[in-house]
Amino acid sequence: MENGVGFFEGDFKSCFDTLSHDFILQQIKGFPLYGLVEKFLKAGYVDDNVFYSANEGTPQGGILSPLLANIALNGMEKVLNITYTENISKDEYVIYRTKGKYRMVRYADDFVIFAQNKEDIEEIYEILNPYLEDREIELAKDKTQITHITEGFDFLGFNFRRYQTKDGIIHLNKPSKDSIKQ
Repeated sequence: MENGVGFFEGDFKSCFDTLSHDFILQQIKGFPLYGLVEKFLKAGYVDDNVFYSANEGTPQGGILSPLLANIALNGMEKVLNITYTENISKDEYVIYRTKGKYRMVRYADDFVIFAQNKEDIEEIYEILNPYLEDREIELAKDKTQITHITEGFDFLGFNFRRYQTKDGIIHLNKPSKDSIKQ
């Protein structure tokens, strides 16, 4: 990957199945409905008339699962030293500026981290290890990759890529091939 914007396309291995109950519950300690959330996590499930207890993870398709995953995954920005400052534009709109060598977008268990060079992108694996261990999750090696902006990447059903044209550089966002097939 040449210098320029690079991407760390991340995906957690079986995220909803393996999130630590203890970690989630520690994050919501003091929440008025703590006991209800604990029961939700520990409820288990029935499959083919057999009951399975739940010692980890959040119920897939459960109404609270995306929220609990976001609670558990909160803090990735801090680990990457990403900070935000609030500014007011001349039109009095609130604008958030990002500081640090990384930028990140996360939606539930899918995320993309941006950096300006290959060395910074390659450090992400090592930076994220303690963060992942605390939550008892790991990166899905088959779905996690490093790419350059000119190669493009898929995120949440869209493809993002930079192209060189006769008129200069353009950035194009379009539905991914998989989304179109579906």
